Amino acid sequence: NVISWLMLNPKSGTVPSGETVQAEVTFDATGMAIGEYLAEFSISSDDPDLPEVIVPVSMQVSEYVVVASADPEGVCYENSVQLHVEVFGGLGSYAYSWTSDPIGFTSTLQNPQVIPEVNTIYYVEAVDGTNTGSGHVSVTVYELPEVTLGADTTICEGEEVIFDAGTGFKTYEWQDGSSEQTFTATENGIYWVDVTNDFDCVSRDSVELFIHPLALQLAKPAGPGMLDLYEGNISDYITSELPDALYYLWELYPADAGEVINSGFNISIKWDTAYIGQAWLKVMVTNICGDSPWSDSLEITIVNTFGINDLEQELGLEVYPNPSGGTFTIEFNSLKEMYVNIHVMNSLSAVVYQSENIHLTGHYTNRIDLGHLAEGMYTLTIENERGRVSRQLIIRK
Repeated sequence: NVISWLMLNPKSGTVPSGETVQAEVTFDATGMAIGEYLAEFSISSDDPDLPEVIVPVSMQVSEYVVVASADPEGVCYENSVQLHVEVFGGLGSYAYSWTSDPIGFTSTLQNPQVIPEVNTIYYVEAVDGTNTGSGHVSVTVYELPEVTLGADTTICEGEEVIFDAGTGFKTYEWQDGSSEQTFTATENGIYWVDVTNDFDCVSRDSVELFIHPLALQLAKPAGPGMLDLYEGNISDYITSELPDALYYLWELYPADAGEVINSGFNISIKWDTAYIGQAWLKVMVTNICGDSPWSDSLEITIVNTFGINDLEQELGLEVYPNPSGGTFTIEFNSLKEMYVNIHVMNSLSAVVYQSENIHLTGHYTNRIDLGHLAEGMYTLTIENERGRVSRQLIIRK
């Protein structure tokens, strides 16, 4: 049946499978009496499962009409909505009263702004002193997407970390404009990502990345390079301090030369009183990123001059030529009869020449041949029960 106050356009057509077509409905109250009018659309199709759909419609004709609206009617959480009310008829001057369901919102403005937290119906009443009318509008609140990049992160220099925003989002946008789900970071800084859901609601999370430096090579140990055990057998050494150090590792070579006391960037060495010769000291440090390279080694010469003055005077010792190509003459002019032992050690404190129980009764000459040895510095030691005398021998070829 044709209803004069209700029009539909188009009235017929074809809708391809999987698609939609919008139909425009027009209500025309011109010349209509005050009251409520009811009608229905009957929509027929060749769909065997749903050949006919009935859509009821109604129109209220009044001399005083209040129409409420919202812009937009669907909004993301924490976003604002502009409410509007329009009055048709009446005296032209109106007082407004807005309320909501759930309760909590009231306003006397004509067009207030709201920030709904949940789906809400807003009701408005308009009064002109004679007439009272009401309207309402529903606002849907869409939840924000939940994205997390995790806690702030620390990595070591030269490493990388992959931040993952997670799956299921409509779009991704990182701080550099890239649009992948993940982002690979290698530098200090704050990284963030914006994600959207199917309602185009946006959430952001950020994370800060800290790059921890690698443990660097420490300075060569500083401290005495020559030690006389006659004056004491403890000496102190120090290297550069690393603020983030977990621990320091010192190495003394040879190990039987002494004992490293304490730890940290400064240490003491308790030298073995029986050790004479060369020793080397180096250090490394460990932080959360691992071990540093070893420092350069400090060469330390250990001697013992106990009784040296008396013994030297009694021996009348001379060594020549020095440096030499490997052959040295050791000459004694002893003031007393005595027995001595002669040792020559290399830089590793290994004995490369020795002669025991030499009987001195005055002038004595001993020629030693070290020509088979490599160039370098060697330590000559003459000792007996009265003490020890040391000399440095230098071989140059």
